[in-house]
Amino acid sequence: MTEFRCNICNHTGFNSKKSLSNHKRWHNPNQKLKDSMKGNKNPNWKGGRDIRNGGYILICIENHPRRDKRGYVREHILIMEQKLGRYLTAEEVVHHIDGNPSNNNPINLMLFPNQNEHASYHFKQNNFKRCGDPNQYIRKNNEQEYRKNYRLKLKKKNESGSEINYG
Repeated sequence: MTEFRCNICNHTGFNSKKSLSNHKRWHNPNQKLKDSMKGNKNPNWKGGRDIRNGGYILICIENHPRRDKRGYVREHILIMEQKLGRYLTAEEVVHHIDGNPSNNNPINLMLFPNQNEHASYHFKQNNFKRCGDPNQYIRKNNEQEYRKNYRLKLKKKNESGSEINYG
């Protein structure tokens, strides 16, 4: 039986070239996957379509500006870009109206200029659900001010004996 030796650290005990090459990769963890094993040449290739991160569909596109480190882009971003005829900026956010991240029908997608607008939309939606009447939702940032004014109102009432109307 042939025993292989690492020419970098002189470690012995490798019983195959494959185990030796895996050991050499440990010396250089930034070594890229060879072109012969990328994309459809890889035995684990599933057509460049993957479902991850809570149901989001990912598409393999190597040269897209919003790709991740594996070369995948979320499908809803690609569909919105197709609809607009341009790439989305880094700040723009695509929202699924029905809340289903796998439903990438263009009618179900909504574009926000930034994450603040997107978060504000969700905040309003949650308050509408809580109150039942969209015209009477309470914003959390006004809630503290309301409480502070209410305490002042009570304090003034107790000091003077008569109620002061701040409204």
